[in-house]
Amino acid sequence: MIIISLDREEMAAGRKFAKNISSQNKNPNGYIKGFRNKFISDFVGIIGEIAVGKYLELPVDMEVYQGNDGKYDFIYHDRTIDVKANSYPNGQLYFYSHRHFKADIAVLTVPLVKEEYSYVKIAGWISKEEFMDKSQICNYGYHDNVCVKQKDLNDIQILKEG
Repeated sequence: MIIISLDREEMAAGRKFAKNISSQNKNPNGYIKGFRNKFISDFVGIIGEIAVGKYLELPVDMEVYQGNDGKYDFIYHDRTIDVKANSYPNGQLYFYSHRHFKADIAVLTVPLVKEEYSYVKIAGWISKEEFMDKSQICNYGYHDNVCVKQKDLNDIQILKEG
């Protein structure tokens, strides 16, 4: 686990991206799994990507696509990475199903201060194969998902050093 501090420019870029992408949603004030609205959900997601990009020294794709590109956020040492965010401090890394884990690796991020979101915890990472072995069914009141706890994730420093 590592904590990344985001500067004003990174935060402004995250806000701009989230505003652009959430404006495409037909119901931008709709509730989305623990988030107040689509903007917050998109913002928490993009600052997670910014934090991972900053740590791994990779550029963040700030292009707004129609719908979700559904693939990955980064390529790092020939492996694809999907960055996932969870707004809860001990929140789990989850996918709707195993088939939704499309990248080689998933990285979980968590914003630390909800009022500002200027600090992001990179909780860890897991390979697709590890996820398939360690994941369990979890339900947050909407439907079943597959998930792993933060304690089951690998330290992000291992990915960077490896």
